[in-house]
Amino acid sequence: MGPTPEFAKDLKVADLLLPQSRGWNEDLINTLLPCYKEEILCIVPGSFDTEDCLAWLPQMTGEYSVKTGYYAARDRAPSDLIAAVNNNFNWISEVWGGNFAPKLKIFLWKVVQGALPVGENLAIRAIVHQATCIHCGEAETTLHIFFLCEFAQEVWRLAPFRNQFTSGTLTNIKAGIKILNVAVSLPPTGIGAGTLAPWIMWSIWMSRNNKIFNNRRFNVQETLNLASIRGHGNGKRLKSRHRSAPKRTEITIRVLLIIFIFAYT
Repeated sequence: MGPTPEFAKDLKVADLLLPQSRGWNEDLINTLLPCYKEEILCIVPGSFDTEDCLAWLPQMTGEYSVKTGYYAARDRAPSDLIAAVNNNFNWISEVWGGNFAPKLKIFLWKVVQGALPVGENLAIRAIVHQATCIHCGEAETTLHIFFLCEFAQEVWRLAPFRNQFTSGTLTNIKAGIKILNVAVSLPPTGIGAGTLAPWIMWSIWMSRNNKIFNNRRFNVQETLNLASIRGHGNGKRLKSRHRSAPKRTEITIRVLLIIFIFAYT
């Protein structure tokens, strides 16, 4: 093809189109890109009357559906998927089998999946333009708000655990969840065999929401107190649910005693 002519060094694709008809300028293409002429002419350019639109390539119609999206995700190569999704993270033991309230299990699932409406996610969806943390002004990601923010780090530093939890060195959410699930809470939290950590994460999230929606700021100690109160109440409910039922022999004796009393009165 030779060197690019001086007049063509700054040309764009639009310069290969005829200004009136929006068709290809075959003479110019033949001069500049003769080797690619056939491939270029196979592309049908849009007209002035058409608008740009998004097209879903796996579907011939260009329209997206949940069904085609599911099959496209299923057919992706394993190397394209996130390798760490299930790597050393047991969802049953770390989230769903936890000794805490069901709403906290759903909350933790959202935390790990990155499904909470933090600033980063809202910015991706163009819901907000400034995705900054309300406490420190840095970019608000899930990892930042729960572990890396100075506010969160201070909350974890003062948390009543047997071993102090340092959150500032974490690089992912799952690592933090795994460490916190084995953290031993010191008395008198009153949460029984459970851990206070999920309630602290919940309180950090509630502190953030109260500041945004109610313009009410909770300090570090208030955030911890709120977690302790809610964790204590949850511990009482769990204990009441797990109280052992009367033994079958005791029930049988009581029934026989009632029958005996009615028979002789």
